[in-house]
Amino acid sequence: MKTFFLCVSLFITNQKLQSQSVFLKDLGQNKKFDSPIENPVKVKKYRGLKFCERKSKLFFDTLSYESKLNNRESAAILILINPLGQKVSFRIWKVDIDAGANEKIKIVSIRGQGISDPYAQLSGDSGPGGMHIQVRSVNGDYFIEPYYPKSSKKYISYFRSDLAENVRPPDKLEESNLPVRQPPIKN
Repeated sequence: MKTFFLCVSLFITNQKLQSQSVFLKDLGQNKKFDSPIENPVKVKKYRGLKFCERKSKLFFDTLSYESKLNNRESAAILILINPLGQKVSFRIWKVDIDAGANEKIKIVSIRGQGISDPYAQLSGDSGPGGMHIQVRSVNGDYFIEPYYPKSSKKYISYFRSDLAENVRPPDKLEESNLPVRQPPIKN
């Protein structure tokens, strides 16, 4: 009986590990995709990725909530492909969010800590609009998102520094760029 439970446990663990490592496939640098619309994200350089939505949903459904994790070392491992084509790993967990009026829309918000780069922080979501990941790292901030809105299989990975100049957010906000708060109007 113990052998049976051990085999079932190993099979489930193997299935989880496989779903973690294979739902993104590297297609190469500046991969041109056939798409119904032009890519709204203007980047000089990016990495094309093939995304398996079914396997990612299975994986995201198995994640533990941050509030229920006793130890982050026990969190699930997500393997991504950075803009250089390198596989990078993160321990990730679900984050509790207020669904508000749209409780019918299933969106999973995630956060994570780098394993291959311990200083990297991951945040993202997965839902009807696809998966969106942002990684902040001393080695360069980067994003993974659909090539065009609602694309289910075509994704890109790119560094913030590779965004076209006219769409790049400032690296540092200067106080003069921030809006000035006005005092309330008294009647």
